[in-house]
Amino acid sequence: SASVAVTINFFVPRMAPGDPISAVLSKMESQGMRIVGGNKIVEAYRELFGLNGTLFDQYIRYVSNTFQFNLGYSISNFPSKIIDMILPSLPWTIGLLTVATILSFILGNFLGAFLAWEQGKQKIQFFTNFIPVVMIFGAIPFYLMGMGLMFIFAYTLQMFPVRGSMSIGAELNFNLSTILDIIYHGTLPAFSIILSGIGHWALGMRGMMISTIGEDYLYLAEAKGIKERNIFWQYATRNAVLPQVTALIMSIGTIVSGSVLVEIIFSYPGLGWLMYQAIGNSDYPLIQGTTFMLVLAVALSVLILDLIYPLLDPRITLTEQ
Repeated sequence: SASVAVTINFFVPRMAPGDPISAVLSKMESQGMRIVGGNKIVEAYRELFGLNGTLFDQYIRYVSNTFQFNLGYSISNFPSKIIDMILPSLPWTIGLLTVATILSFILGNFLGAFLAWEQGKQKIQFFTNFIPVVMIFGAIPFYLMGMGLMFIFAYTLQMFPVRGSMSIGAELNFNLSTILDIIYHGTLPAFSIILSGIGHWALGMRGMMISTIGEDYLYLAEAKGIKERNIFWQYATRNAVLPQVTALIMSIGTIVSGSVLVEIIFSYPGLGWLMYQAIGNSDYPLIQGTTFMLVLAVALSVLILDLIYPLLDPRITLTEQ
C-alpha cells in the first residue's frame, strides 16, 4: 500500500499542465526582476529538483529519496528544505485532528446511544426530536460546516477570528495566555469537524444500539437486578461501540482529507494550508512531501487504533488451544 501511495503521489502533481521551474521564473519576471540566462537556470534547477531526465528516471529517483526521507528542497521557497517546512506545520494538523476526532467520536457515540436507549425504553419521546437535527449535521461536509460557522461566528457575530492559529505578533510559548489564544483561534476549525462528525457517529451508534437493545443478555442483566446505568454503559454501549471503532479506522483517511479543506478555509497553518500553497505555486516536491506525511499520519493512526481495539474487545486476541 505504501508503494501505491508513493506512486500516486508522484504522478498526480505531474498531470497538471505547465512547468514549475518556468512558472517561478515567469513570476519573478512579472515582478520586475531581470533574469539573465533563463534557459541555463531552468536546466540547472530541473536537475537540482529532480525534474530532469525521463519520467521513469524521475520516478526511480523520487522513490529512492522518499524511502530515505530525503524530501529535497521547495521550488517556490528555495533554498528551504521541505522537511523544515513540514515539521512546523505538522503539530498544528495533528493537534487539530486529534482533539476534533476524539471529541466528535465520544460525543457522537454517546448522543446516538442515549437517543436509542431513551427511544427504545419509551421513556422520554422528546429526545426523538433530536434525530432530524443529528441527521442534518451528519450530512454536512467539514468544509461546508466550516464556511457556515465562519459566516455566522466570524463575519456576522465577530466572536471568533477569521483566520490563523494565533494572534498577529504573538509568540509561541507554553504559557496560559498562549494556550488560550491557540484554543480561541482553533475553535471554529475544530467545531467544523466536531459538529459534522457528531452527526455521523450519532447516526451509526443509534443504529447499533437499536439492534443491541433487544439482545437476550440485556434482559438477563435486568432480571439480575443490575442498575440501569450499568446496563447502559457496560452491556449495551460497550458492545454497540465496537463496530463504530472499526468504522473510525476505515474513515481516518476521509477525516484527514476533510481537515485539509478546513485548514484552507481558515488559513490554519497545518499541512493542508501548506499543501494549498504548494499547489498554487506548482511546487511538486512540496506537494509530494506534504502528501507523503499525511499518508504516514493516516497509516500511524490506523496502527494505533488496531493496537487499541483488543483492549475494547478481548475476544479478537483469543487463539485456538
